[in-house]
Amino acid sequence: MRKALTVCFLTLLLSLQALAQEPRPKRRVTITLKDDKTMTGYFVKADESGVVVETDDARTTIKLDSVKLIAFGNIPTNSQSSQVFRTDRRSSLRVEQYGLSFELTGIKMSGGSVICELTITSIERDSEMTIYGGDLNGNVSRLYDESGGEYRVGTAQLGSRSGVAPTLKLVAGVPVKASLRFINVPQEVGRVTLLNFGLYTSNVFASPVYVQFRNIPIEK
Repeated sequence: MRKALTVCFLTLLLSLQALAQEPRPKRRVTITLKDDKTMTGYFVKADESGVVVETDDARTTIKLDSVKLIAFGNIPTNSQSSQVFRTDRRSSLRVEQYGLSFELTGIKMSGGSVICELTITSIERDSEMTIYGGDLNGNVSRLYDESGGEYRVGTAQLGSRSGVAPTLKLVAGVPVKASLRFINVPQEVGRVTLLNFGLYTSNVFASPVYVQFRNIPIEK
């Protein structure tokens, strides 16, 4: 990997490569460049040379350093989902699912804990939400590292509420800060291979539901 690739670009590249390996039909993708031009096609793969997109006419490689935003799928409603990858440092990964937008804004080591910071927005309507942090009828969030280690949440925060399972009303279109503190994580852990974020939302009937983030380096 070239040294010129920033941590953010490495995160983006690893996430795209993981998507390319999934056994599923072609993914529709829209890429917005830094000059605000857009390109729509089907995602093929990603490597150091860039993102490969297939259109009706040909395959095109787009350099990562020219990309502003990569969006997969359509704008979701209810249980539909899409994934959006940004190349700016402050918002590297966003998932839109269950009528909510989850933006992972940071994962950092603090002592023996890993803190995952998010911004959550209810997209279309007001909704109730609960973070399943610690043990609550077996519905919990989990973090996994590159060695297969599994870690539980010590505390969770949602807006002004905190605890094992904080609950808050989300007003449509208003972003809310949230965080999960995973405890007893060794200092040598360098990457989150899976953040399995458990929650309840009044937008869907099923409970719990889960939002996943993969292959994210830990800031130290």
